[in-house]
Amino acid sequence: MLEMSLWGLFAGLFAAGSWAAASHLFSRIFSGPKPPTANAAVLFKNTLAGALFFIVGAAIGDGGVPSGAIPQMLISGLLGFAIGDALYFASLPMCGVQTTAVVSLTNVPLTVIGAHWLFGDVMDPGSLLGAGLVLAGVLLVLRSGGGGGSLDPRVRRRGVLLATGNALAITISILSGHEGMQGAGIFSGAAVRLSGGVIGAFLIATVFGVMRRGLGREFAALTKPLRRRQGLRALLIASVIGSVLGLIPYHLALRELSAGVAALVFSTTPLFTLPFARLGVAEARRTTPSLIAGTLLGFAGVGIVLWAQACGGAVAPAASPEAIEVHAPVRGPIARFPRLGQAGRILATRYVGDDEHGLVSSRLEMTEEGLIFAPEEVIVEGGGWFVNWADTPAISPDGGLVTWLQKADSGTYDYHVQYALRQEDGSFAEQGPIHEHTGPGEHGFASLTALDQERVLAVWLDGRLMKEKGPMTLMSRVIAKDGTRGPESVLDGQTCECCPTALITLGDGTALAAWRDRSDEGLRDILLARWTAEAGWGEPFSVHADQWKFLACPVNGPSLVSHGDQVALLWYTEGSNEVSRVNVCLSQDKGVTFSPVQVVDQGSPLGQVSASFDAKGRLLVSWLQRNDAGAAWVVRRVGESQGPIMSVAQVEGKRSDGRARLTALGDGWALVWTGGEGARLMAAAIQ
Repeated sequence: MLEMSLWGLFAGLFAAGSWAAASHLFSRIFSGPKPPTANAAVLFKNTLAGALFFIVGAAIGDGGVPSGAIPQMLISGLLGFAIGDALYFASLPMCGVQTTAVVSLTNVPLTVIGAHWLFGDVMDPGSLLGAGLVLAGVLLVLRSGGGGGSLDPRVRRRGVLLATGNALAITISILSGHEGMQGAGIFSGAAVRLSGGVIGAFLIATVFGVMRRGLGREFAALTKPLRRRQGLRALLIASVIGSVLGLIPYHLALRELSAGVAALVFSTTPLFTLPFARLGVAEARRTTPSLIAGTLLGFAGVGIVLWAQACGGAVAPAASPEAIEVHAPVRGPIARFPRLGQAGRILATRYVGDDEHGLVSSRLEMTEEGLIFAPEEVIVEGGGWFVNWADTPAISPDGGLVTWLQKADSGTYDYHVQYALRQEDGSFAEQGPIHEHTGPGEHGFASLTALDQERVLAVWLDGRLMKEKGPMTLMSRVIAKDGTRGPESVLDGQTCECCPTALITLGDGTALAAWRDRSDEGLRDILLARWTAEAGWGEPFSVHADQWKFLACPVNGPSLVSHGDQVALLWYTEGSNEVSRVNVCLSQDKGVTFSPVQVVDQGSPLGQVSASFDAKGRLLVSWLQRNDAGAAWVVRRVGESQGPIMSVAQVEGKRSDGRARLTALGDGWALVWTGGEGARLMAAAIQ
C-alpha cells in the first residue's frame, strides 16, 4: 500500500502547483524580447534559492546534511536543477508549457525501467501498462498541436526532444539516489542540491563555451539577467514562485512521503498547468480536448505505474546477486529470549519453578545432517529475577561474562543488572551489580563486548535519577576478567527508557555503541558514540535525523554489527510521517562515516531488528513483519543492492515472541527465536 502523511501530501501538491505557475511565467520570459538563456535562468534561480535556504538552515539549525550524503545530493542537484531545468526551460518557448510538462511525465516509467535494468528491482507487469498509457498520453498531446509554443513543426519537435532530455536527466537524478534527502534538514538539504545546480550551470557554460569557442560570451550570458531591470524583476518573481515557494514543500514532501507517493504527487504539475493556461496566465493558445485528454491519460499512466510497483512487491528485487536459502527450523532447549555470542553461543532464560530462573547456555552447530543445538547447561540459577521479553540477559562475545536482572527489595520495577564471570574450572561466579548504584530504580538493557582477552566493555540504561523525576541515562564501564571494575561514565544524559542497546568492538581496539535517544520534545532517534582507550567515550552523533516523535517508549532498539572495516547500523523508526520502516546505514571505515540511509522495509515492519555479517562479509538483516496471520520473522540480504524479503517463521506477533537474533554460522547465518510448544528456542540455518 502507498503510505503518506497529509502534510507531505499537501506539501507535494503545493510544490507541483508552484512549479506549474512558475513554468508559465518562465515561458513568458523566454518568449519575450531579449530573453535570457535557459542556463542563465538556471543559475539565477538556483543561486537565489540556494543562498536563502543555506542562511535559513544555518539560522534555525535544521539538522544539516549527513557528510556521506553530500556528494550524492550534489550530483542529484547537478542533474535535476542544472541539466534537467536547462532542458526544461529551453523547451518551453518551443513546444509550450503543457507539452513540456506532459512529456516530462515519462521520467516515472523511465525510472522504474532503469531501476529494473540497473539494480534488478522487480518491475510489476502493471507498470508496463502504465508506461504505455503515459506514452499514449504524450502522443495524444503532441497530436493535438495545442498548448502554446512555436507554430513551426520543426521547432516544436526540437522542443519535444529537449523535454524528453529533461525527463531522462530527472530519471538519472533519481536513480543516482534520492535517499540522501531523508537524512537531511529541509533547508540545508535543499541548499546542497541547489549548490549542485549552480555548479552544473557553470559546467554547462564551460562546455558550450569550449564547443563554440566563445567561453567569455557564455559566461557573460550567465549574468545577462542582472543587467536588465525589467527582465530581472520577471525572473525574480518566477524564481521565487518556482524555487523558493515551491522547493520548501518539495523537499518536505521528499522527506515525509514514500518514494512512490512523492513521485505521483509531483507528477500532478500538468494538471495545474492546464487551468493556468485556461486562465491566460501565459499561453494564449486554446487548450484543445485532445490536449486535456492526453494530459489526463498521461497522469493516469503514472498513477498505474506507481500503484503497480507499490502493490506488486517492488520493494524486493527479483533476485539477490547471491541467492540465499532458508532451511526448515529446528527445535532447541526449552528456554526463552536468546542473546548470542560468537561462534554460535546462545544465552537464554529458563523458568525453573517457584520464582526460580536460570541462564541456559547452548551452542549452534552446523553438521552434515544440518543445524543442531549442542547440549545445554544451566550456568546460573536464582530467585527474584526480573524476566522481561525485551530486557534480556546479555553475554560477552567469548561467553566469559553474563548478566541478568535481579529484583531489588524496594518495588516491582526496581531491579539491578547482576553479572557473573566464568572461572578457570568453567563455572560462573556471581559478582553483584554491574553498576555502583544499588538503590531503587530501573537498571537494564545491558550490552557487552570484549575489548581484549582480559577486559569487557559494558553499557546499560540506568534509572537511578528517575525516582526524582529525572531522565533515564546510558552508562558504561570496563570490567576485567578478575572482577575489577573501572569507573562509570555517562554516554547520554537522557535516553529512551526501555529500548535495547547495541555495542561492538572494532579491529582497531575502539568500540561503537548505539541506542535510542530521547529529546525534551519526545524525539526518539538513534545515536552512536565511539570509545577509545585513550579518551573513553566521545560525543554522541547521529547518522540519520528520523524526527520520530513518540510519547511512550517504542521498545525497539538498534542492531550494530561489524566485519573488518565494515559497520552496519539497523533500526526501526516511524519518522515524522508515522510510517513504519526499517532503515540501515553502512560504513566502510569503521563507523567514521556512513552512507545515506537505505529503507529495508516500509509500511509493514514491527521492528525488533537484528543484523549479522557472515564470514565473507555479506550482510543479512532480520525483523518482525506484520502479515494477515499475525507476524513473521523475515530476513533480507543488504548491500549495494537488496535481495528479496524471505520469511523464516510465522509467529503471533506478541511480546512473548521476544526478539529474534541473527548470528554468522558456517557459510551463512542462523536465526534464533522463541517459538514452538513450551516456549522453546528455535533456529533456522540461512545459506
